[in-house]
Amino acid sequence: MGIRNEAETECFAMQLSIVMAVELRVPLAYSKQLGRLTLANYFDHPSNYIDTNRCREDGQWDLFKNRPSPPWHDFPGL
Repeated sequence: MGIRNEAETECFAMQLSIVMAVELRVPLAYSKQLGRLTLANYFDHPSNYIDTNRCREDGQWDLFKNRPSPPWHDFPGL
């Protein structure tokens, strides 16, 4: 995808973990928990993997802007 920034990569991976799990037919409750765990573990990463200014709900790297989105919230309807 051409992304070379570790913090941006980590941010996208956190957001897509639940999407990937659902696509792989992982049970929904487990998929949701996986999304929450990625956020809970975010600050355990090296500092160059963390950017809370851009990686936040409705932040610059939010893939699902203007709606509740993982890992910060469950998708509506899930």
